[in-house]
Amino acid sequence: KVGQLTGARILITGSILQVEKKLILLAKIISTENGRVVGASVEGVASDDLAALVGIAVIVVSTGEVGRAGRTG
Repeated sequence: KVGQLTGARILITGSILQVEKKLILLAKIISTENGRVVGASVEGVASDDLAALVGIAVIVVSTGEVGRAGRTG
């Protein structure tokens, strides 16, 4: 229903966790057309650029390699 009200085709939700020096990005992409949920988690270190971690998550989801990806810096 949100997709119909806003015109959005997807919704992106998630969270960012920091555990000591580790940074974890958890993302869910939800299709507003069929309700399909695709998720990914990306791990990095606290000094990593957050935009880069988001970019990695998008690549993981868009290539169908859903699951965990890592980045070391």
